[in-house]
Amino acid sequence: MASVASAASVSYTNSQIANSNNTSYALNLNQFNTGLGTLTGVSVTIVFLKDGGSFTVTANAPGTVEIDTTKSLMQLNDPTGLLGFTGYSNSAYVFTTTPNANGAIVADPQGVGQLSSPQTFTVATNTIVNNSNSTITSGFWSAYQGAGNVAFALKQNPQISAFFTGNGGSFDTTAFLAQAQMSVTYTYDAAPPEVPEPSTVVAGAMLLGLGVAGAIRRRKQAKLA
Repeated sequence: MASVASAASVSYTNSQIANSNNTSYALNLNQFNTGLGTLTGVSVTIVFLKDGGSFTVTANAPGTVEIDTTKSLMQLNDPTGLLGFTGYSNSAYVFTTTPNANGAIVADPQGVGQLSSPQTFTVATNTIVNNSNSTITSGFWSAYQGAGNVAFALKQNPQISAFFTGNGGSFDTTAFLAQAQMSVTYTYDAAPPEVPEPSTVVAGAMLLGLGVAGAIRRRKQAKLA
């Protein structure tokens, strides 16, 4: 008897939040369990990459902080170069806030048309990447197989520029964050079920036959008695 491997797939999903500036956070996805069969394909998807959170501006008395631009560097990629995944990395993108930080003046003491110090700006959640799929070439599949994880890196770094007067001021961007979700899908030929050797099947049938014959003889002997 012959058995044929069947095509199958399995997927794993995980999320991560990076809420500390210019710090790399690992986003882990399960490796492929080779006990399931033979790997035939790997695809990695950025389900979403978003920004959010907030930042705070403090003007030192007496002084003002006039915000010029609000940008951030955002990265979601392969930190090792061994996963065959390019990911996302930008030079800097502009994000928006409530209240609007563009041209806003934070002052201590507060003046006409100025915001009080300290002032918190809420970052408007923005989807930077949505359902971006990458097919991983076979030369990188070895990194995706095992009993552990493959690790991707999420990092964000807000860059806020401003004009200072008087005693100036400062920014606190530790509450600015990046949110990411990723998934990996493995396609594979499932390991075929074990099929007993023909000799084993015949031996099993013979033992079954002997067992039945013995039972019949015992019943006949019981009737004669």
